[in-house]
Amino acid sequence: MENIAAFLDFVQKLGVPNYDLFQTIDLYERKNPYQVIQCIHSLSRYAVQNVGFHVPALGPKLATTRKINFTEEQLNKAKNMTNPFQYGYVAGLNQDVLNF
Repeated sequence: MENIAAFLDFVQKLGVPNYDLFQTIDLYERKNPYQVIQCIHSLSRYAVQNVGFHVPALGPKLATTRKINFTEEQLNKAKNMTNPFQYGYVAGLNQDVLNF
């Protein structure tokens, strides 16, 4: 159990968020193997990003922030646009569906 605790300390120092960590009992008593795998995938992603290991990362890539600068013209144009997604989906409805 000390090795599991040492592993979790190392993973936290590497920068893996707390929600990706597992509890010692999850691994030792095989209570939650999914969370253990989630932690290993997260460790892989953070090791590639922070330490610079040149190996393929397990699981999805970490998202990176990207600053987008819009001009005033683009912002004003977007304010005046109609968003078709705010009205919902009604295609395929017929009278049979509407009668209760």
